[in-house]
Amino acid sequence: MVPVFDFQDAEDGALLMGYRSKRKLCALAQGFSEGSADYYGEVLDFKHLTCMHHGDDKCLFHISFSKTR
Repeated sequence: MVPVFDFQDAEDGALLMGYRSKRKLCALAQGFSEGSADYYGEVLDFKHLTCMHHGDDKCLFHISFSKTR
């Protein structure tokens, strides 16, 4: 089974990204996001709001661009 992602805009202009997978590889999803940003010369502020490792039904990330490098 493949991972499932969902996206929505946060009230503060950031991106809320949901992640579900039986493998619970949320750290890999974070690494892909941060690696992509680094490739394009951007820095992310990445917050893990909920996590399947703590019993939540999905991981929820709050992602925004940082002004500092």
